Amino acid sequence: MADKTPKSIIGIDEAGRGPLAGPVYVGLAKIEPETNLQQIDSLNDSKQMSEMNREAVFAKLEDGSLRGVESVYTYTTSRVIDKVGINRAIQQALNRGLRKLQPKTSRTKVLLDGGLSAPAKYNQQTITKGDQKRKEISLASVVAKVARDNHMRRLNDKYANFSFGQHKGYGTKQHRENIQVYGATNIHRRTFVKSGQ
Repeated sequence: MADKTPKSIIGIDEAGRGPLAGPVYVGLAKIEPETNLQQIDSLNDSKQMSEMNREAVFAKLEDGSLRGVESVYTYTTSRVIDKVGINRAIQQALNRGLRKLQPKTSRTKVLLDGGLSAPAKYNQQTITKGDQKRKEISLASVVAKVARDNHMRRLNDKYANFSFGQHKGYGTKQHRENIQVYGATNIHRRTFVKSGQ
């Protein structure tokens, strides 16, 4: 007989797959049964939300005012990305995030944005454009993006020639020109810069 006990849901998404510099982040949001995510205004794919809205949601997660929701984020550095590749780097961060949450596999459903997967022991579903279709994944995408953006802003003063606080390490025209003039830093992904991604 199937277990009808309501399950916690963990949404998972990543941020920073494509930049030329900085880490890749994975956000995880664990939502307990009966939690109403409608309490979060304008929750959507983080890229479609305003920066103000993203940060407001993130602040509520950090101060614990969203009852029934627990969030964590993890990241993998540019050095590891160069060593093992972006997909394995994301997987490493994802696995660490799940270990942080320590969910009971029998009472948890994991929802992941397209292309991601959890270890085989989890009851899981990967959803194409999941950050637009499921609020659990939308919440995880906000966690990953805001945490990564904050990380890149903190690097602004240390790498004053690169304006990481503005482009967050993505390959903008200005960023590429800065690399040409000043060379790659120790937080640039050498494999990405070399390949011209």
